[in-house]
This record gives sequence, C-alpha cells and structure tokens, in this order.
Amino acid sequence: MAFTDRFPIFRPDWSDACINVRTEEAYETAHEVLRAEGLFLGTSAAAALHAAVQVGRRPENQGKNIVVIVLDNGMKYLSTPMY
Repeated sequence: MAFTDRFPIFRPDWSDACINVRTEEAYETAHEVLRAEGLFLGTSAAAALHAAVQVGRRPENQGKNIVVIVLDNGMKYLSTPMY
C-alpha cells in the first residue's frame, strides 16, 4: 500500500521534496539548538529544523530565507534517550 493511500491528506504535489532525517540527526540538532539558542525542541521540531538547514545550504538557496515551523517542545522527551 502506498504512503498516499494510507494517508490521503498527504499531497505530494504540495511540496517540492521530502527529506529523511535520522533520529540521531534530530537529537544532535536539538542538543545544539538547546546549547546555542536555549530552545527546547522535541524530536519532530528538531528534525524539521535539521531538514531546513540542509535546504538552506543548497547553492540555489544562497541568500534566500528558509522558514520552518516547530510545533513541539522537549518536555515529553525528558524520559527518553533524547535528553
């Protein structure tokens, strides 16, 4: 069964790309942002930020603004290996 069959709200034509982020990359991003900026991110927010940074580093995006919306915080992850 295709992803779009399982999740009909997902519309591939609404996005330019899908970026896979490993859990470890999200954790590293969350820790870095917590140390540098004081933002307490959850896994999905950190993954979204990591992907946005990757998009921003592309040559075609030099000088452009990249917007990412982070909707969760790290409170529910305090008992996990993330923190």
